[in-house]
Amino acid sequence: MKTTKYLSVIALTLFVVVACKKQPVACFTVNNNTWNQDDTLFILAGDTITVNAACTGDADSYTWSNVGLGGYIFGDGNTVVEQYAFTEIGEYNVTLNVKNGKKTDSKTLPVVVE
Repeated sequence: MKTTKYLSVIALTLFVVVACKKQPVACFTVNNNTWNQDDTLFILAGDTITVNAACTGDADSYTWSNVGLGGYIFGDGNTVVEQYAFTEIGEYNVTLNVKNGKKTDSKTLPVVVE
């Protein structure tokens, strides 16, 4: 009887911890500059950008991707700050996907490389 009671308490505790995880809010700066939802970043081929998700709230994993190069993912999934060099002219989307348990959010910045 005591074992069942303790197991019930442990299960309830785990449920509350998982269920109470907050919704993450994806946010990042590029080269130490903030940007608005409708902005597009214009850079030259060969330029490197530094993206920083320190302003993201309540995330436990960070995945950076560069759509336009076959969905190339950069970073290790745990790194808040990453660098990426654009070597080819074209239009890209740099996307940050954040996760907290099963809750996710993302933010995308269009990039035009000239």
